[in-house]
Amino acid sequence: MERKAADDFRKPSAEQQDQHQLQQVYQAAVNAGQMTIWTYEPATHRVKFLIESPQMRVYRVSMGIPEELGSPEDMLPLVADESKKRYVSLYRQIDAGAERVEDDLRCHADVQQGKDYYAHVALLRLYDESGKFSGVCGIGQDVTQRKVAEHQYRNAFQHLMQLYPSTSGTVQLNLTDNACYHAEGQDFGRLMQNVGTVDDFFAKLSDVVADVDIRHDLRERLTRKNLIEAFFHGKTEFKLEYPFLLENGEHCWRDGVITMLQNPVTGDVEAMACNIDIDWQKRREMVMEKVAQDEFDFVGVLNPRNASFEFYYRKSGTVYSEMQRVDDYDR
Repeated sequence: MERKAADDFRKPSAEQQDQHQLQQVYQAAVNAGQMTIWTYEPATHRVKFLIESPQMRVYRVSMGIPEELGSPEDMLPLVADESKKRYVSLYRQIDAGAERVEDDLRCHADVQQGKDYYAHVALLRLYDESGKFSGVCGIGQDVTQRKVAEHQYRNAFQHLMQLYPSTSGTVQLNLTDNACYHAEGQDFGRLMQNVGTVDDFFAKLSDVVADVDIRHDLRERLTRKNLIEAFFHGKTEFKLEYPFLLENGEHCWRDGVITMLQNPVTGDVEAMACNIDIDWQKRREMVMEKVAQDEFDFVGVLNPRNASFEFYYRKSGTVYSEMQRVDDYDR
């Protein structure tokens, strides 16, 4: 009976077992989220790590930083120079009474090898059931993948602007929020009057398509719903050549391009819509198609504004085969 009583004493209670299981689940969640949690006492400035992700433990130990710190500044060797002031500012704001502060900081994973990572650091004041201040909790999470995605996202938009420097119209779209903004260029500038949503923009765009069949196709295909669905099926670009109706009643050909990206911060599907002037190219193609169908000695474009004539095609063996651009078509 005495041995049984001793065994019962050593055996963890049901409450202790539940607490141990809860601690394991908590640690697993922290590891999965690459999180680190610590406490901070504003009165003494002491910091104590409660639970760490495996990566954070490796970083901290490699830098010779203990689990308990005399002040937050003891962590500065782990913080990159560009983020040190912002790191210190977080604690100064909490010391001054802020309820919650947070920031993305660049940190060192291995100083000797120059390896860095990004951490989102949040500090929040805690209170007990009576409302009395009980301390500050710090939470850090590795957000390197998000920061890299943000950088790639910004570069992608900059690349689009460089890729289409001679566009006759550009506009940024938020397909998720059904909003459009930052319209530039002669084409989209007039279309954006009284336009606040992506749906409005697409409706106005279809109205200036000079070809009836292309206009019908555009209205069927170019919808916010279709673009979002296409994006989540791996499509990132929509293209359509169409005759754009000008304000004077004439039309010129445009290559409409919509490139879609996902904002890594909000998760919204956003897009850049561009109108590229391909009128000269398109008319040349139409002329060459006509040449392929019929037999001509020469084909060219006559420009009455400057009295010039430019050859597109010259049949070999004719007098025209040796002629170049004509600056005076009376000749």
